[in-house]
Amino acid sequence: MVKILSRALSYNWKYYAAAVAVFVAFWQLFSVFSAVRVADDKLQTAMRQNAAYFEKAFIEGDVFETQRIMWRVKNDNIKRITFHPVEFEGTKWIFKEAIIGNLYDRPHAQITRNVPFVSNGAELGRLEYVVDLVDVNAAVFGQNYVLFITVVFFFMGLLALSNVGAIKTIFSIERCVDETNALVAAGEHAKIRDSILRSIQALPQSLRATPFAVLIARLAEVLQKASRLESELAVSKATSDLAAQVAHDIRSPLAALGAAAKGLELPAEQRKLLEGAVIRMQGIADDLLQRYRAPSAEAAGTKTGIYALRELAAQVIAEKQLQHKDKPGVKIGFSDASGEARALIEPKELQRLLS
Repeated sequence: MVKILSRALSYNWKYYAAAVAVFVAFWQLFSVFSAVRVADDKLQTAMRQNAAYFEKAFIEGDVFETQRIMWRVKNDNIKRITFHPVEFEGTKWIFKEAIIGNLYDRPHAQITRNVPFVSNGAELGRLEYVVDLVDVNAAVFGQNYVLFITVVFFFMGLLALSNVGAIKTIFSIERCVDETNALVAAGEHAKIRDSILRSIQALPQSLRATPFAVLIARLAEVLQKASRLESELAVSKATSDLAAQVAHDIRSPLAALGAAAKGLELPAEQRKLLEGAVIRMQGIADDLLQRYRAPSAEAAGTKTGIYALRELAAQVIAEKQLQHKDKPGVKIGFSDASGEARALIEPKELQRLLS
């Protein structure tokens, strides 16, 4: 099962890696967005908490105390804060602005925002703060990388558990394929269907009705039919070869029998009957050779024509009368009430049917 799982991973690792990458990217973006929102909320909260102290330091013109309060307002995800004071009479503030934090400006990936600094309903000035997304992303990733590793291993375990049924099915199929190949190599084609059905029965009940299992069962039936047809074709070929060999072997004895019959002193009727039987046997032998050695030429070699039925039937009946003349209770007669009837037939086939 471990081997099959590793093989499935080797086939689909690109898709699994893409899924993990999409998850990591989405979670990282969501974490960065959440970190920026949290930084904004923490800044607003700190401004409200330190508004009174900031107002006192600002009115007294104590820039150092003002900067200390700004450091308390700043949080880890805010890169720089700049205070732009309002101008009003009687203030002791002499600086244009107060800055704390990193003074380096990155050309991209920075968010600049402005919020008014209000204390007791009076606006003291404006806070301009910068959030560096690169720094936030690095900080968030440092917090999330353990989570990412845990999620990847959890995903792999979930993947293995969710595919137990598929792994069992694949394992059963591979075992069935191995057994089928072994049976084919041994020539035991009749056992293929039973082997496949045993493999399907080994599956859990919930998996036996799956389309793939049903397909395998249908395939087993097709293989069984193919095996039976192959056996029948083998028997048919052996029979054809035997018939062709017998037809070939009896041609010479029939030729000798025909030649010997011509030298015998027999009544004319018996001589005609013997010669007709020999000729018919030679025709049967020729027909067997033509049928089984060159099946494609069978239709071309068929001699169909209009023949007199009386002559063809009389020859076969005369042979049967001679064959069964000594059997008690057997009397074969022939009556030609149709006169000189003719039909479009193949003479050998008609005589074969009558005999």
